Amino acid sequence: MTLGLPVLNAKMKELASRGRGSITKQADPITKEDEEQIWNSGVFGCDNSVALQNTVFFYNCKLFGMRGYDEHRNLECEQFSIGCDGSESRFIHFTGRTSKTFSGGLNQLHVKSKDIKHFCPKTKEIPPYSVYHWNKSHQRRHHILTQSDLAGFKRDDFTSCGQIETVNQFIRETNRILQKHSHRFALDLQNSRRDRYIDYSHHPYRTVSTSRYTYRFGALYRDGIHPCRVLARYWLLRICKFIAKDCA
Repeated sequence: MTLGLPVLNAKMKELASRGRGSITKQADPITKEDEEQIWNSGVFGCDNSVALQNTVFFYNCKLFGMRGYDEHRNLECEQFSIGCDGSESRFIHFTGRTSKTFSGGLNQLHVKSKDIKHFCPKTKEIPPYSVYHWNKSHQRRHHILTQSDLAGFKRDDFTSCGQIETVNQFIRETNRILQKHSHRFALDLQNSRRDRYIDYSHHPYRTVSTSRYTYRFGALYRDGIHPCRVLARYWLLRICKFIAKDCA
Protein backbone atom coordinates (compact mmCIF):
# COMPACT_ATOMS: atom_id res chain seq x y z
CA MET A 1 0.00 0.00 0.00
CA THR A 2 2.86 2.36 0.82
CA LEU A 3 4.48 1.70 -2.55
CA GLY A 4 1.20 2.30 -4.37
CA LEU A 5 0.60 5.81 -2.98
CA PRO A 6 3.39 7.50 -5.00
CA VAL A 7 2.08 5.84 -8.16
CA LEU A 8 -1.48 6.97 -7.43
CA ASN A 9 -0.26 10.49 -6.66
CA ALA A 10 1.66 10.70 -9.95
CA LYS A 11 -1.35 9.44 -11.91
CA MET A 12 -3.64 12.03 -10.31
CA LYS A 13 -1.19 14.81 -11.19
CA GLU A 14 -1.04 13.57 -14.78
CA LEU A 15 -4.82 13.57 -15.09
CA ALA A 16 -5.04 17.05 -13.51
CA SER A 17 -2.56 18.37 -16.09
CA ARG A 18 -4.89 17.08 -18.83
CA GLY A 19 -7.84 18.93 -17.29
CA ARG A 20 -9.54 15.95 -15.72
CA GLY A 21 -11.48 16.90 -12.59
CA SER A 22 -10.98 20.65 -13.05
CA ILE A 23 -14.66 21.26 -13.81
CA THR A 24 -17.17 20.49 -11.09
CA LYS A 25 -20.37 19.00 -12.44
CA GLN A 26 -23.40 20.52 -10.76
CA ALA A 27 -26.84 21.76 -11.69
CA ASP A 28 -27.30 25.50 -12.14
CA PRO A 29 -29.81 27.08 -9.75
CA ILE A 30 -33.08 28.44 -11.14
CA THR A 31 -33.20 32.19 -10.59
CA LYS A 32 -36.30 34.27 -10.03
CA GLU A 33 -36.05 35.52 -13.63
CA ASP A 34 -35.85 31.94 -14.92
CA GLU A 35 -38.92 30.98 -12.91
CA GLU A 36 -40.88 33.94 -14.28
CA GLN A 37 -39.86 33.03 -17.83
CA ILE A 38 -41.06 29.45 -17.30
CA TRP A 39 -44.44 30.79 -16.16
CA ASN A 40 -44.69 33.11 -19.17
CA SER A 41 -43.80 30.30 -21.59
CA GLY A 42 -46.73 28.18 -20.42
CA VAL A 43 -44.64 25.35 -18.97
CA PHE A 44 -46.10 26.22 -15.56
CA GLY A 45 -49.77 27.00 -15.16
CA CYS A 46 -53.25 25.69 -14.40
CA ASP A 47 -54.72 25.69 -17.92
CA ASN A 48 -53.99 22.04 -18.71
CA SER A 49 -52.97 18.85 -16.92
CA VAL A 50 -49.35 18.86 -18.15
CA ALA A 51 -48.66 22.44 -17.02
CA LEU A 52 -50.34 21.76 -13.67
CA GLN A 53 -48.25 18.63 -13.17
CA ASN A 54 -45.05 20.56 -13.99
CA THR A 55 -46.03 23.27 -11.50
CA VAL A 56 -46.76 20.84 -8.67
CA PHE A 57 -43.54 18.91 -9.36
CA PHE A 58 -41.37 22.07 -9.34
CA TYR A 59 -42.85 23.65 -6.20
CA ASN A 60 -42.75 20.37 -4.31
CA CYS A 61 -39.02 20.33 -5.00
CA LYS A 62 -38.57 24.03 -4.23
CA LEU A 63 -40.66 24.34 -1.06
CA PHE A 64 -40.35 20.88 0.47
CA GLY A 65 -36.97 19.74 -0.85
CA MET A 66 -38.29 16.68 -2.62
CA ARG A 67 -36.08 14.70 -4.95
CA GLY A 68 -37.15 14.15 -8.52
CA TYR A 69 -37.86 10.40 -8.40
CA ASP A 70 -38.44 8.43 -5.23
CA GLU A 71 -40.30 10.96 -3.08
CA HIS A 72 -42.65 12.01 -5.89
CA ARG A 73 -43.40 8.42 -6.83
CA ASN A 74 -44.29 7.42 -3.26
CA LEU A 75 -46.00 10.69 -2.30
CA GLU A 76 -49.33 10.41 -0.47
CA CYS A 77 -51.96 12.99 0.46
CA GLU A 78 -51.61 12.12 4.15
CA GLN A 79 -48.15 13.72 4.12
CA PHE A 80 -49.73 17.17 3.70
CA SER A 81 -51.91 18.99 6.18
CA ILE A 82 -53.19 22.54 6.56
CA GLY A 83 -53.17 24.07 10.04
CA CYS A 84 -53.26 27.34 11.95
CA ASP A 85 -50.94 28.56 14.71
CA GLY A 86 -51.74 30.72 17.73
CA SER A 87 -51.67 33.97 15.75
CA GLU A 88 -54.18 32.58 13.22
CA SER A 89 -51.53 32.30 10.50
CA ARG A 90 -52.36 29.33 8.29
CA PHE A 91 -49.62 27.00 7.11
CA ILE A 92 -49.00 23.91 4.98
CA HIS A 93 -47.28 21.12 6.87
CA PHE A 94 -45.30 18.43 5.02
CA THR A 95 -44.08 15.26 6.73
CA GLY A 96 -41.46 13.31 4.81
CA ARG A 97 -40.83 9.59 4.76
CA THR A 98 -37.94 7.47 3.52
CA SER A 99 -35.87 8.89 0.67
CA LYS A 100 -32.47 8.57 -0.96
CA THR A 101 -30.76 10.27 1.98
CA PHE A 102 -33.00 8.89 4.74
CA SER A 103 -33.80 5.19 4.93
CA GLY A 104 -34.36 4.85 8.68
CA GLY A 105 -33.02 1.95 10.68
CA LEU A 106 -30.49 1.70 13.47
CA ASN A 107 -27.79 3.54 11.54
CA GLN A 108 -29.96 6.68 11.26
CA LEU A 109 -31.56 6.91 14.67
CA HIS A 110 -30.20 10.45 15.05
CA VAL A 111 -31.57 11.51 11.64
CA LYS A 112 -35.15 12.76 11.35
CA SER A 113 -37.38 12.75 8.32
CA LYS A 114 -38.45 16.05 6.75
CA ASP A 115 -40.84 18.12 8.86
CA ILE A 116 -41.48 21.41 7.01
CA LYS A 117 -44.03 24.16 7.52
CA HIS A 118 -44.70 26.96 5.04
CA PHE A 119 -46.78 29.81 6.42
CA CYS A 120 -49.27 31.69 4.26
CA PRO A 121 -49.47 35.31 5.44
CA LYS A 122 -52.31 37.54 4.40
CA THR A 123 -51.45 39.80 1.47
CA LYS A 124 -52.84 43.30 1.05
CA GLU A 125 -54.22 44.45 -2.27
CA ILE A 126 -52.38 47.09 -4.29
CA PRO A 127 -53.93 50.57 -4.49
CA PRO A 128 -54.16 51.93 -8.06
CA TYR A 129 -52.00 54.86 -9.11
CA SER A 130 -52.03 57.39 -11.95
CA VAL A 131 -49.12 58.04 -14.31
CA TYR A 132 -51.10 60.93 -15.78
CA HIS A 133 -51.55 62.83 -12.50
CA TRP A 134 -47.97 62.08 -11.39
CA ASN A 135 -46.41 63.61 -14.51
CA LYS A 136 -48.89 66.47 -14.57
CA SER A 137 -48.11 67.43 -10.96
CA HIS A 138 -44.33 67.20 -11.51
CA GLN A 139 -44.03 69.01 -14.81
CA ARG A 140 -41.69 72.01 -14.76
CA ARG A 141 -41.88 75.35 -16.47
CA HIS A 142 -39.17 74.51 -18.98
CA HIS A 143 -40.92 71.23 -19.86
CA ILE A 144 -44.62 71.75 -20.45
CA LEU A 145 -46.47 68.55 -21.30
CA THR A 146 -48.24 68.51 -24.64
CA GLN A 147 -51.68 67.09 -25.33
CA SER A 148 -50.01 64.10 -26.97
CA ASP A 149 -47.96 63.46 -23.81
CA LEU A 150 -51.04 63.66 -21.61
CA ALA A 151 -52.97 61.32 -23.90
CA GLY A 152 -50.11 58.82 -23.71
CA PHE A 153 -50.10 59.00 -19.92
CA LYS A 154 -53.84 58.35 -19.86
CA ARG A 155 -53.30 55.23 -21.96
CA ASP A 156 -50.61 54.18 -19.46
CA ASP A 157 -53.17 54.67 -16.66
CA PHE A 158 -55.62 52.43 -18.47
CA THR A 159 -53.00 49.68 -18.86
CA SER A 160 -51.56 49.92 -15.33
CA CYS A 161 -54.97 49.95 -13.63
CA GLY A 162 -55.95 46.83 -15.55
CA GLN A 163 -52.74 45.06 -14.53
CA ILE A 164 -53.18 46.07 -10.88
CA GLU A 165 -56.77 44.80 -10.89
CA THR A 166 -55.57 41.44 -12.27
CA VAL A 167 -53.02 41.13 -9.46
CA ASN A 168 -55.62 42.19 -6.87
CA GLN A 169 -58.03 39.52 -8.10
CA PHE A 170 -55.35 36.89 -7.48
CA ILE A 171 -54.62 38.34 -4.00
CA ARG A 172 -58.34 38.45 -3.24
CA GLU A 173 -58.79 34.80 -4.21
CA THR A 174 -55.74 33.78 -2.16
CA ASN A 175 -57.07 35.58 0.92
CA ARG A 176 -60.47 33.97 0.39
CA ILE A 177 -58.87 30.50 0.42
CA LEU A 178 -56.96 31.45 3.59
CA GLN A 179 -60.22 32.81 5.07
CA LYS A 180 -58.67 36.25 5.52
CA HIS A 181 -60.16 39.68 4.90
CA SER A 182 -58.81 41.42 1.80
CA HIS A 183 -58.23 45.19 1.99
CA ARG A 184 -59.82 46.58 -1.18
CA PHE A 185 -58.25 50.05 -1.30
CA ALA A 186 -59.48 50.66 -4.84
CA LEU A 187 -63.10 50.85 -3.67
CA ASP A 188 -62.33 54.09 -1.81
CA LEU A 189 -61.12 55.69 -5.05
CA GLN A 190 -63.71 54.29 -7.41
CA ASN A 191 -66.20 56.44 -9.27
CA SER A 192 -69.69 55.26 -10.09
CA ARG A 193 -69.29 55.77 -13.85
CA ARG A 194 -67.43 53.57 -16.28
CA ASP A 195 -64.00 54.41 -17.70
CA ARG A 196 -63.55 55.91 -21.16
CA TYR A 197 -60.44 56.49 -23.22
CA ILE A 198 -59.45 57.75 -26.67
CA ASP A 199 -58.37 55.02 -29.09
CA TYR A 200 -55.51 56.43 -31.19
CA SER A 201 -55.09 53.24 -33.22
CA HIS A 202 -58.04 54.22 -35.44
CA HIS A 203 -58.34 57.23 -37.68
CA PRO A 204 -60.28 59.32 -37.02
CA TYR A 205 -59.83 58.90 -33.28
CA ARG A 206 -62.74 57.51 -31.34
CA THR A 207 -63.81 57.35 -27.70
CA VAL A 208 -64.15 53.84 -26.32
CA SER A 209 -66.17 52.92 -23.21
CA THR A 210 -64.81 50.12 -21.04
CA SER A 211 -66.20 47.88 -18.31
CA ARG A 212 -63.85 49.34 -15.70
CA TYR A 213 -64.61 52.18 -13.34
CA THR A 214 -62.65 55.41 -13.12
CA TYR A 215 -60.75 56.53 -10.02
CA ARG A 216 -60.74 59.90 -8.25
CA PHE A 217 -56.97 60.39 -8.35
CA GLY A 218 -57.21 64.17 -8.58
CA ALA A 219 -59.41 64.50 -5.48
CA LEU A 220 -57.92 61.84 -3.18
CA TYR A 221 -54.27 61.66 -4.26
CA ARG A 222 -51.69 64.41 -3.89
CA ASP A 223 -49.76 63.55 -7.03
CA GLY A 224 -51.33 60.43 -8.51
CA ILE A 225 -49.37 58.05 -6.27
CA HIS A 226 -49.42 59.32 -2.67
CA PRO A 227 -52.85 59.56 -0.97
CA CYS A 228 -53.97 62.80 0.60
CA ARG A 229 -53.75 63.25 4.37
CA VAL A 230 -57.37 62.25 5.07
CA LEU A 231 -57.26 59.11 2.90
CA ALA A 232 -53.87 58.07 4.31
CA ARG A 233 -55.18 58.30 7.89
CA TYR A 234 -58.33 56.40 6.95
CA TRP A 235 -56.32 53.57 5.35
CA LEU A 236 -54.00 53.44 8.36
CA LEU A 237 -56.95 53.12 10.74
CA ARG A 238 -58.42 50.30 8.64
CA ILE A 239 -55.11 48.42 8.56
CA CYS A 240 -54.61 48.82 12.33
CA LYS A 241 -58.15 47.61 12.96
CA PHE A 242 -57.62 44.37 11.05
CA ILE A 243 -54.13 43.86 12.52
CA ALA A 244 -55.67 44.02 16.00
CA LYS A 245 -58.35 41.57 14.93
CA ASP A 246 -55.96 39.08 13.30
CA CYS A 247 -53.41 39.18 16.12
CA ALA A 248 -55.82 39.20 19.06
